[in-house]
Amino acid sequence: MITLPHTGMQAPHNRMRATNLNEVDLDCGVAFTALLCEGAAVVGTIVNEGQGGPTYLRAAHEAHGAFSAFATQCRDRHGAPLTEEHVLDNLVDEHEYARQIASAERRKRHVVRYFDTADIPTSGTFALRSGRVDYNAAWKAAPRLTAPAGAVRAEIWMGDDRGWVAFTPA
Repeated sequence: MITLPHTGMQAPHNRMRATNLNEVDLDCGVAFTALLCEGAAVVGTIVNEGQGGPTYLRAAHEAHGAFSAFATQCRDRHGAPLTEEHVLDNLVDEHEYARQIASAERRKRHVVRYFDTADIPTSGTFALRSGRVDYNAAWKAAPRLTAPAGAVRAEIWMGDDRGWVAFTPA
């Protein structure tokens, strides 16, 4: 099993991933679709209609079977089994965080995420005065950031080697 860097989901391999995420803000939530791929092959489309309903996979029967076999082996960060819906949501979150981090680092910024009491994340970025990506300097600067109202914990992305690291904001 491997541990995915942004969600902590344990998976049998990292070949199953979400790509091509498209989101639409609705009055009642965010609807999204993303492609689910295994390697270079498209397995199906991940769908959430943004109205409080489930995230689900639209795929041919055989392809859905391959995903189900993968999802059955996945575990949360504490080792508990996950539903197919949670696996799909985690794969989308992995893609979204990777995209956000890549964008931030191209702009010489660092990504932080804050969690509320329900463990729902919000994220943001900040730049160092030096104008470069420097994980150690960002780690030292992070405690001076002001957390959003309701945040009970915070993490900063410290690169692929260190991943998300907890810090205490101001």
